[in-house]
Amino acid sequence: MHIYFYFCLLGYFFGFLPLGLFITLKNKLSRDVFLILPFLALIFLGSLYELIFTMILKVDPSIWFKVYTTIEFFVLIQYFYRLLKGKYTYLHYFFGILYSVCFGFILYQGKIDNFMDGDDYLQLIESVFVIIAILLWMKYAFINLEEDSLLKYPHFYFISGLLFYFSGTFFLYLLGSVILENEKEYFIDYWMLNLFFNIFFRILLLIGIWKARVQ
Repeated sequence: MHIYFYFCLLGYFFGFLPLGLFITLKNKLSRDVFLILPFLALIFLGSLYELIFTMILKVDPSIWFKVYTTIEFFVLIQYFYRLLKGKYTYLHYFFGILYSVCFGFILYQGKIDNFMDGDDYLQLIESVFVIIAILLWMKYAFINLEEDSLLKYPHFYFISGLLFYFSGTFFLYLLGSVILENEKEYFIDYWMLNLFFNIFFRILLLIGIWKARVQ
């Protein structure tokens, strides 16, 4: 069986773990780490959907990818808004409107059920927002955090995972439609990179949750 299958199963497994660990440790976690809970729930539900509908029932994932990316984007907007204590409201509104317009245009063009058609634009907007928000958080962290090392701060691992994932998959999504059109037989090999970045990101989420325990 193709190694891609096992990578998918591993990705789903690590998709279930962060929320499971969070629920197991919830009474021992600092209140601040609850900001990431909606994102953990989304990852869990996304992994469950893909396992059942995409892998087992073989449902076309084209619409799902766009819907998931959209939910993920607005969950991350909320996460960074709260993490940055409500600062930079204009940034959140700007990217929120820009993304909504782009998604609406994809709907208008009838591309919602075309795999990788329009996903690159959505991914570009989300990636740029996340990277800018991370830079703003780093500025905020160096000024305001009381910890002597960021390695002791749970959100550092969440932020690092986001930066790693969106930086790593940026060009994959940007070139996804070209790869699919011209090198379709190798697309799964390219897509395994996405699975690798996903798995590594989820491992960092687990580390961040573990670090959030109140001693």
